[in-house]
Amino acid sequence: MVLRRVSNWQFLGLQTEDHIHGWRSQAVEIERSRDLLFANSVFFRVATVLGPHPCSVGILDSKRITLRGHRGFRDKTPEYTQWGAAVRDRRTGRTVPEVEYTLIRTR
Repeated sequence: MVLRRVSNWQFLGLQTEDHIHGWRSQAVEIERSRDLLFANSVFFRVATVLGPHPCSVGILDSKRITLRGHRGFRDKTPEYTQWGAAVRDRRTGRTVPEVEYTLIRTR
């Protein structure tokens, strides 16, 4: 799911799944957006021979993004269980490394 230049949206119980781009598939990409809420989301990332995308949510030039009750899902095969980051700021490279978290807010 790609969100560009959107504001004041709420996603409650969102579940993503993408097989089209394989390991390059990122669950959610947010660019130049503000005031978004994601609550009780499940972000699925495809695991292929190259492994899953290193980040489930990428954020670029956005403000006031709230992620509450995120849960990641991945293949149970051991070589595909390395998630890397749950959330990544695409400009600074800063990440939140937890697979699951309770609350993240950007300013």
